[in-house]
Amino acid sequence: MSFDKVKSAWLQAANDLEIEVKTDFSYTTSANVTIRTEIFIPNFGNSFGFFVYSLFDMEEHLKADKYGFKCCALNPMYYSTYNRERFIDILNNMEYYGDDSNKPTWYTGKKWS
Repeated sequence: MSFDKVKSAWLQAANDLEIEVKTDFSYTTSANVTIRTEIFIPNFGNSFGFFVYSLFDMEEHLKADKYGFKCCALNPMYYSTYNRERFIDILNNMEYYGDDSNKPTWYTGKKWS
């Protein structure tokens, strides 16, 4: 299943929720290991940000996790269309770590139970 629609949905979220979203992102660790993701969300998850992967393609997710990066695996069936509440729920659950002056007005920090 293609992850392109999920990327498009996150780009819609970026515009609507006024957050930064990077697509086709890669990061090289100090151990010279390159971690790739189709979606990267800075300021949430931890001070670096978090990687978004498909639930059906866990290889890169597991590599990122091994090097201590925060990751989120999503089912493309549920995240290929932008749904404001659903995306806010993910971001609240991942927690905001950016500058307080840039904290989104919709952010509550409410974790999933």
